[in-house]
Amino acid sequence: MSTISPVFLTNLSSTLTSLSPYNCSVRGIFPINIFHLPNLRSLSLSLNSNLTGTLPKTNWTGPLVSLVVHRTKFQGAIPVSVGNLTSMYSLDLSDNQFTGSVPPTLGNLYCLSSLALGGINLNLDFEIFAQLKNLESLELSQNLTVMLPNNGNCSFPRL
Repeated sequence: MSTISPVFLTNLSSTLTSLSPYNCSVRGIFPINIFHLPNLRSLSLSLNSNLTGTLPKTNWTGPLVSLVVHRTKFQGAIPVSVGNLTSMYSLDLSDNQFTGSVPPTLGNLYCLSSLALGGINLNLDFEIFAQLKNLESLELSQNLTVMLPNNGNCSFPRL
């Protein structure tokens, strides 16, 4: 896969439901329009350390339920539009080059059961998680600044 340009992926069918070039040495810039495929439910780009890209800033909706970009070189801010993916149950953005703050709209992901944000230089208001009652797995290790609530009023019945 290392000889195939990510631009090739733009020729994929709009009926595609899952894409997982996991640990395939994919390199270059990941085409942002892949995130907008109308039937894409699962996208795993993990362990492609020479793959760069950003997450969609606008019009990011769809049936995506699992997104894993662990140990790629995705960068920039985590967009507010991530909160539009209300069917998402697994989100792994760990070990990337995201910057800024985790958007409060992350709290809109009511179905989220697994979240990994470790190894990113981000600020995080822990109260964002107050609505994520289905969380079973939460990974926040390394380089993350977390603001804990003063009243300790966050509970996670499944964590």
